[in-house]
Amino acid sequence: DYPVYLLMDLSRSMRVGGKLARAQQLAAALGYIALKDQNRLGVYPFSKTLDVERAWVPRAGWKQTLALFAHLSALAVEAETDFNHALRQFAHLRLNRGLVLLFSDMFCEQGYEEGLIALRSAGFAVVVLHVVAEADLAPSVPNEVWLTSAERGPGRRRLSGPESVRGYLRALARYTTQLQEFCHRHEIGYLHLPTTMPLERVILDVLRGRVLT
Repeated sequence: DYPVYLLMDLSRSMRVGGKLARAQQLAAALGYIALKDQNRLGVYPFSKTLDVERAWVPRAGWKQTLALFAHLSALAVEAETDFNHALRQFAHLRLNRGLVLLFSDMFCEQGYEEGLIALRSAGFAVVVLHVVAEADLAPSVPNEVWLTSAERGPGRRRLSGPESVRGYLRALARYTTQLQEFCHRHEIGYLHLPTTMPLERVILDVLRGRVLT
């Protein structure tokens, strides 16, 4: 009986490119396995804050599977992320320590470091399941386009020419590398999950421990 907690990022950016749908599919599959193995499972959505009112409080047994699927499918995007605040809230809950599976695109302007450290300091094992869309990895834009933040909404920035796209891709690669290195330093599992990766392969990678630590 090892507690497993699914933390679901419901920030606005998760609606881009099917990221939330993929996170829900993966959470459902891994949650089913946890319940089947008689582990206690809880689901905690978050955006600006931890949404305790919509949490699926920890329970065990494969008979909870349909209720889990229904709960996950009802989750919808909410607002921009305050990643650190939400994870600190979770770390302070009176829960038995166990495994946290964090489903997120990791687009968090205030940073992620304090929140992840709070989880580790509270005694949780943590795996970051970094969900990325094809549009994140290979944006296709005309010569000139105005960008709007998927997190904040209003407010636009001009992007002009292929060099701007190449600059974005370089910045994304640096950010991903820094995130991986941070997770490694703090003994946090990390898995990079493009939405185009077959779901079966993702599940096998998680179950076989093929995560970066």
